[in-house]
Amino acid sequence: MTVVARRLAPAVKLERIRSFGAHLELADGDFETARERAATIARRRGVRLVEDSLDLETCEGAATIGLELVVEPSAALGVAAVLEDPDRFAGRHVVTIVCGGNVDLDAYHRWVAR
Repeated sequence: MTVVARRLAPAVKLERIRSFGAHLELADGDFETARERAATIARRRGVRLVEDSLDLETCEGAATIGLELVVEPSAALGVAAVLEDPDRFAGRHVVTIVCGGNVDLDAYHRWVAR
């Protein structure tokens, strides 16, 4: 896979792209210059160009991300503890795990219907 990005994109973003094993091609200029370079590469190779804001499947995936994240009720306990006794946690670094693997969907639908 080849990813075309602006040469002036944040270095951390460029490194993350490389870390996923993509071939990174840097384009001088603005976003449109990078998009045009990507389109040229796609035409030359006979492959599909995927643009994050124009590709239907990518847009659909972004639009449904909230459905894919559906957090279980017990995940709220850590947040509730901080809200219940904020002085206990004042000036401290606090982390709580928010996960969603064990929610009972029938119970969930009953809760949100209320």
